[in-house]
Amino acid sequence: MSSTGDSTESSYLRKRLERERAARAQAEELLESKSRELFEVNQILERSNEHLDEQVQQRTSALQAQTKLAEDNANRLNSAVQRLEIILTAARAVSWTYDITHHTFQVNGGDTTLLKFKLDEVVDFKKLKEALHPDDLTLFRETFSELSYLRTKIDIRVRFKDQDDQYRWFGLSAVASRSETQDPILLGALIDVQEQVKREEEALALSNKDSLTQVANRRYFEQLFASAKQEAQDCGTGFTLGLVDINEFRLINESFGQRTADWTLQALADLLFDRFEDTAAVARLAADEFVVLFHRNVKATQAFVDLEQLVTSIDHFDLNNGERVAITLSAGAACFPHDGQTFDNLLQAVQTANQKSKQSRFSSPKCVMYHPGMDVSRQRDRNIRHNLQRALIQNEFSFALQPLTTKDGTWLAAEALLRWTKGPRDCSTLDFINVAESCGLILPIGEWVIKSAIEQLGDIQKINPDFWLSINISPAQFQHQDLALTIQEAAAGTEVDLSRLAIEVTESLFLDDLTRVQNSLDRIKALGCSIAIDDFGSGYSSLGYVQQLPIDYIKIDKRFVDQITEHPESQNIAKAIIEMSHSLHSKVVAEGVETLLQAEALAALNCDVLQGYYFARPMAPEQFLAELRQNS
Repeated sequence: MSSTGDSTESSYLRKRLERERAARAQAEELLESKSRELFEVNQILERSNEHLDEQVQQRTSALQAQTKLAEDNANRLNSAVQRLEIILTAARAVSWTYDITHHTFQVNGGDTTLLKFKLDEVVDFKKLKEALHPDDLTLFRETFSELSYLRTKIDIRVRFKDQDDQYRWFGLSAVASRSETQDPILLGALIDVQEQVKREEEALALSNKDSLTQVANRRYFEQLFASAKQEAQDCGTGFTLGLVDINEFRLINESFGQRTADWTLQALADLLFDRFEDTAAVARLAADEFVVLFHRNVKATQAFVDLEQLVTSIDHFDLNNGERVAITLSAGAACFPHDGQTFDNLLQAVQTANQKSKQSRFSSPKCVMYHPGMDVSRQRDRNIRHNLQRALIQNEFSFALQPLTTKDGTWLAAEALLRWTKGPRDCSTLDFINVAESCGLILPIGEWVIKSAIEQLGDIQKINPDFWLSINISPAQFQHQDLALTIQEAAAGTEVDLSRLAIEVTESLFLDDLTRVQNSLDRIKALGCSIAIDDFGSGYSSLGYVQQLPIDYIKIDKRFVDQITEHPESQNIAKAIIEMSHSLHSKVVAEGVETLLQAEALAALNCDVLQGYYFARPMAPEQFLAELRQNS
């Protein structure tokens, strides 16, 4: 039993051991399998970790690169903002935003000292208006309306108050955009253009001024005229236009040169500006022609008086270089709208009046007010001037000789009276002389008179060597010609005794620089010629210049001779002239003696020489020479 039992137990144990072995083997196999799996998993994990490290490293590098890029971009952006601030400040500008919906204005950066607003301060339109110039408010309101966002670009100029409460000009530019909340806004800049505007205004002012005289030029004057015309029409009033120029200005240019002529124009411009600064605008139209546009509150009579005082009070200019230039002025005036309703028409009217003024400058300088009848006269003067030019070329001038006699009628001398036989039928000698003086033709005509008179004197001296001849000289010739040289050249090559030639001048000559006149007369006297004052007492009589100048003869004005037998005053004046002249060792000639009573009255006053129709009328040279032979 026991052996069987042992055998069974032993068998059990073997089986159990085998099972355990099998289980152990299975477990080991499973462990080995799991170990292999674990190893593989570990390998996978290791590879995953390695890959993850690479990804982390890559992500870290990428993040670092992005961070670096972001920092660089931020730095660049910050640098750009700083540069923009520098540029805005350097350009004296500010950047701004305008909220179109809420009508608010905000300064974002730039030179904030230019405006009264602080940086980032939100300003409503009411406060904005307080800083805007009132004249720019409408433009600003229209520009920044609710439809502003529809515009592609805005570019205007407005004035804002700066921190000193002074208005400054700004160039305002803007573009449409949207805010973060999608509201329509304008983004732009305000650039300080105060200096630019100032330069533009200065350039505009210069473009409106005559470069030589600094008064208004013709272009700007036409604008002033248009404004004055519109204002006068709106108010139902008018205004006066004056024209002032220098007589024989071109001769000043020829005699003294361009520089002196320019200085003379500057002196006239300064004079006009000083005189009319408060009552009129002054402009230079051309050459020596200046216009004076009186304000509409200045009556025409007052404007006329002011111009009259101007032309009668000026006889010379003292120039910057110390030189004194003798001048006479002419002035005309016309009224809007009566004398012309357009610029050209009114200017033509005032030029016509000015031409009339020129004809009076050597007798009694005055301003002339335009009237319609002058147009006919102006056309007549234009015709005379045209024919005078032809007459000079074709030698159409001649002399009529009128004797000068003693008290008993004995011929002593003759006056050579200029005649234009082929001139217009209704043109007197005085008419064409006035026109010639107004246009400068008196100079070549005067040269003809001197040359022809010396030739005539040569014929006279062949008959009577003691006989003398007188000729009239225009003041314009004294101003613009070397008369002594002209006389000397005309007498060269002849046997004429110049001591028998008398030069007659009018009293208006002494409106010139007296020192210069005396020098000229002294040079003429040095040639042997005599000097006579014609029409003495006609308006500028002065014992001073009679004493000072080398005067040989004084001719009493015809007006006193006409009335010497009827008006005691005229007789007394004639007596005073004769006595004064004799006290100064000058002889007296009475011209215009037409009756026996006049001749007797003058003889009783001890007048030296008589001239007039009572003794002889002017006659042609041939007739005169024939009668001279008989008298001799």
